[in-house]
Amino acid sequence: MLRGSVSYAEESWRRLECEVMPKLAGKSVKRITPPMVLAILRRIEARGTLVAARKIKSHISQIMRYGIACGIVTSDPTRDLGWALTPHQGRPRPALIDPRQIGRLMADIERYRNPQRRASLKLATLFFVRPGELCSAAWSEIEWDSGIWRIPAAKMKMKRPHAVPTCQQSLDVLRDLHKITGNTPWLFPSRWDKSRHEKALRAQPCPTQNGLHRRNYGGSWLPSHGSHHPQRYGLEQ
Repeated sequence: MLRGSVSYAEESWRRLECEVMPKLAGKSVKRITPPMVLAILRRIEARGTLVAARKIKSHISQIMRYGIACGIVTSDPTRDLGWALTPHQGRPRPALIDPRQIGRLMADIERYRNPQRRASLKLATLFFVRPGELCSAAWSEIEWDSGIWRIPAAKMKMKRPHAVPTCQQSLDVLRDLHKITGNTPWLFPSRWDKSRHEKALRAQPCPTQNGLHRRNYGGSWLPSHGSHHPQRYGLEQ
């Protein structure tokens, strides 16, 4: 059983369909051994996707542990595989804190041609939210009169509702964006299915992910995770 939000379960299921099921098709779940699973994970690692390998190991483990609880299997073949996988070396995300580079970034955002991506980049610098929270923002969550964006608990990492105050600049961006996507439920609807937000479909990246190339700013800013660093730096100063 895969736990988590609906979108997380769908993403996990897609990984299993692409990476695991073709290799284990036709095999009884009782006959799946640690070497079988390790071979799958090492093929994924060979592509350089170390994080994906560990995520898929976790997905398989959840399913097997559910099978143990139901009396279908007696052991989890992934239990001792952690030490056999290549450790992931995390890297700190680059930050943009030079006022001149920040000014150049904001000027470049203003010249960005795609209006939806331009709006997402502007909002990423004005709101202290995660990329997924911005991409899944719904118009019904925006309180125009009070100037509050209320994010429901189901969308938050800590599963608590969150109120985001707006400023005049962000309200202006939202009003301009509403003229473009206000006929859909989402601020950033999918290009292929307007009933779903951008992040729900993996064919196209979230608008805040690939907005501007970091090399233009000395490799020190990546929308929109990187936007938290100048925000925090400004508050500390």
